[in-house]
Amino acid sequence: MSSFITVPGAQPPLYVVSDDQLSMGASLGNSTVWLTLRGTGYPQALFDVRAAKQVTWSSIVRYASYDYRFLEPAWSRAAGAGRVLTPLAQLGVGEFTIHPAYQEHRFELQGDLQVRERVFVPRYGLRGDPPGYFLEVTLHNASHVRHHLLAVLATKLKPEVDPSQRPERNFRAVWAERNGVLLVSSDENPDWTRAFTASRRPSRFGASLDHARSSDPLLMAPLDGDTSSVGSLVAEIGVEAVLEPGAGDQFAFFVAFEPDGRDAALATIEREGNYVEAFEKTEAFYRSGVELARISTPEPTINHGVAWSKVNMLRVMVDYPGTGPAFTNEPGVSSNVVIRDAAWFIYGCDYLKPEFSRALLRRIAAVQYDSGKIPEYYNGLTGAVEDYGLNVNDDTPLFVLACVHHIHATGDDDFAREIYPRVRAANDYLLAQRDERGLIFCTARGENVWGVCSWRNVIPNYTLSGAVTEINAECYAALRVGARLAERLGERDDAQRFEQAALNLKTAINDHLRDPRTHLYLLAHDVDGVPRTDTTADMLFPVMFRVADDVVAREVMHRLQEEDFWTEAGLRTVPRGSADYHPSNNVGLLGGVWPGVNFWYAFAAAFHDSTGMVRALRSSYAQYTKDPKTNWTVPGQFSEWFDGESLTNRGMRLSPWEPPRYLWAAIEGMCGINLLRSRHYEPMIPSEWSWLAIANLPLCGSCLTWFAARIEGRLQFFSAGEPAPRDARRHYRDDVTTQVRSLNENAEVVALRKRGELLLCVGSSAEYPTTVPIDLSGLLDGIERCGIGIADEDGWAEPQETAARELARVSVRVAPKGFKLVRISWAAATL
Repeated sequence: MSSFITVPGAQPPLYVVSDDQLSMGASLGNSTVWLTLRGTGYPQALFDVRAAKQVTWSSIVRYASYDYRFLEPAWSRAAGAGRVLTPLAQLGVGEFTIHPAYQEHRFELQGDLQVRERVFVPRYGLRGDPPGYFLEVTLHNASHVRHHLLAVLATKLKPEVDPSQRPERNFRAVWAERNGVLLVSSDENPDWTRAFTASRRPSRFGASLDHARSSDPLLMAPLDGDTSSVGSLVAEIGVEAVLEPGAGDQFAFFVAFEPDGRDAALATIEREGNYVEAFEKTEAFYRSGVELARISTPEPTINHGVAWSKVNMLRVMVDYPGTGPAFTNEPGVSSNVVIRDAAWFIYGCDYLKPEFSRALLRRIAAVQYDSGKIPEYYNGLTGAVEDYGLNVNDDTPLFVLACVHHIHATGDDDFAREIYPRVRAANDYLLAQRDERGLIFCTARGENVWGVCSWRNVIPNYTLSGAVTEINAECYAALRVGARLAERLGERDDAQRFEQAALNLKTAINDHLRDPRTHLYLLAHDVDGVPRTDTTADMLFPVMFRVADDVVAREVMHRLQEEDFWTEAGLRTVPRGSADYHPSNNVGLLGGVWPGVNFWYAFAAAFHDSTGMVRALRSSYAQYTKDPKTNWTVPGQFSEWFDGESLTNRGMRLSPWEPPRYLWAAIEGMCGINLLRSRHYEPMIPSEWSWLAIANLPLCGSCLTWFAARIEGRLQFFSAGEPAPRDARRHYRDDVTTQVRSLNENAEVVALRKRGELLLCVGSSAEYPTTVPIDLSGLLDGIERCGIGIADEDGWAEPQETAARELARVSVRVAPKGFKLVRISWAAATL
C-alpha cells in the first residue's frame, strides 16, 4: 500500500510503495518523447513524437561481481567455460518513490550493496527537450570488503510488422569507438538511430539475438563487443565500478533517439549527456509548475490531487514538428489531437501554462473548416483532420468556450481580437444547425464515432444524435460567452445577436429536453423525434452550463447522488440498474466510472451541494492511490476509467484530459474563481471546513493569493495580488509565502505582508492537534519590537508585544483541520 512523504513546506507529496506493489510504473514525458515504466521500475517503451512510434522496447539493469569465480555443474544452465561474473540478486523487498520528475527504486544487492536507480525524462520547457531518458545508478558499499562490479543496461529493440507503423524488423548495431556510444538502426529505416551510452564511458558493449542473456541473471556474461547480429536485437552496454568499503559511486545510462541519422544521434549525446544538469533542470521545471495555483484545504487527498493534476498536465505537453505545442489523448500510441480533450485541457492549463493554451487554440483555429465547424481531431504530425461526417458535435462549442476562457483568464485582448473571427464563425455555424424548435440538431444515423455526437463517442453499436441535451447545453454556453467576448471587443451587433440566441436556446432546451414526469433532463430527442429517457450522468451538463434553474439543478444533483450512481471511486456513467449497464464493456461509457465525470460533478455541485463537491473530489482522486497493484493504477497519475464494480483501472495509465478538469473544478468550483464577473472569487466552502486557501494563482497577468477563514462564524478573506480584494482592510501588498518555511507537512502556511504588518495564515489538514514550526528568518530584519495578534475560529486573542528577534522562528498549535492566524505588526517607519 502507498504512504505519503512530503517535503516540509513543499508540494506535491511523494508516493512511496513497496517494489512488489505496482503492476505498472510511472509515465514520464517531455516535448519530444514519452516513456512508460513497468511494475519493476524499468523502462517499458520509449515513444518518439517525431517518428510517431515506439523506438525502443523494454530495458533492464543487471548487476554482477568480478570478485568471485562462478562454479556450477556442467549440466546447469549457468555453467560456462571461463565464467568470470557472479550475478548479484536483490535481497528482500525494496521501495519505489514516485516524484513529479522521476521514479526511484531503492533496494539491496547481495554483498551489502545498496542501490538507488532513478529514471527520469529530462524536461526543461515546452520545446526542444532531449529525445531520451536517463537511468541514474547510485551505489554504496556498506560491507567491509572491496567490490568490483559490472552494471549492464540491456534494451530490446521492438520489431514492428504493422505496415501502417513504418515497420522495423532487421536491426543493426555499430559501436562508435571515439564517442563510446552504441548506435542501433534498422535496414527498413536506416536513419532512425537509437543511441546507448553512459556518463562514464562503457567498458563493455554488445548487440545480440540472445534475449535470455539479458533476462536470466544466471546467463549473464561479460559483453564481448560483438555487434554482428542482425534482427530483433538486444542492445547492451556495461559500466564498471570499484567500491572500497564504505564508499559509493554514481553514473547514469543515457538512451536517446534521433530520426535523422547517426551524426544527429551522436550530436544529441554530446549536447545533452550531462545527467546532473539535466536532473536539476527537470526538478526545477516541475517545482515551478507545482508552485503555481496552489490550493490547500482541510482535506489532504484534495490537496494532493490538485498538486499532482499539474504534474500530469506538464508531462503530456509535446511539441509536434510542423503543428506546434499540443497533446494527444493517447500518449505513446497516437499523434491525434482531439479538440474536445484539448478544450477541456485549456480550462485547467490557463492557470498553469497559458502560453501552451494559446498555441493550442491557434492551431485549432487553423484547422477550422470554412463553414466555421471545428473538426473532431487533427493529426499532430500531418495536420490532417477528421470529423466522422457529423454536422455538429461538442467540438465546436467547446472551442468557443476554451477561447473565451483563455481570454478572461489571461486578459489578453490582442489574442481576443486575433481569435474573435474564428469564435464568431463557430457560433454562426452552431446557429445554422438549429431545427424548427430552435434546438441544435445532429443529423447522424450511424453508430460509434459516426453516430454519437457526445463526449461518449466511442460506444460500439450505439447512436446518440438528434437534439442532444449535452450538445445543446454546451452551445448555449458558447453563445453566451461569445456574446460577452463580442461586447468586450465592441462588436455590439454580434453581442446582442448571440445573447438573444443563447436565451432562445435556453428556453428551447427547458421546453423540449426535459422529461415531464420527473422534470429531469432527457438524454436527447433522437433523429426520429423519439425522446431518449435514458438516465445517464450526462444530465450534469445543463447544470454545469447554467441552463437549469436552481430548483431543477438541485433535483439533478440529488438524482446523481443516489446509490445506483455512486461508488467509492465516484459516479458511474449510467446507474447500476440501467438496462444498458455493464461495468466494463463499451469503454466504461455505459456503466464504468470515468473520473472526469466526477470532476464535472464537483464543479456543478460546488454551487448547490458543497459537501457533494468535496465527496467527488476526494473519492475520485483517492482511487488512484488505493492498492495500486490490484487496481492497476500508479499513485499520482490520473488514469482513464474504472470498472463499475471492481473499480480497477481499465483504461490508460495516464489520461491527459482528466487532470485539467480536476484543477479547473478545484479552482473555479471549490475556490469560486469566476472569470465572467467583476468579483473574481466566491468560494464554496462546506460548513464543516473552517478554512480554504489558494496561492500564486495566475490571473489576468498577475497572481492572486487568499486565505479564507471562518472566524466567529463569519467567513473572512485575507488576500494579496490582483484582482481587487474582497475586503480592502484585509488586503496585503505582497505574497511572501516563498520566504517562509513550515516544518510540518500537514500544514499549509500563507504569508502576506504590507507596510507595517506581516500575516501568517496556517491551515492544518491533520486529523489531530498539531504543532507547526515556522521559520521567518529575514522577514523581520531591521525591526525592534512587534505586536502579535492570534486568531482561530473563536476570534482574535488579546494582542501581545515582544522583541522582533524572538520571532525569527515561531510555532503555533492548530486544532484538527483548523487554522491559526498570526498578525505581526510594527511601526511602519521602522521598516
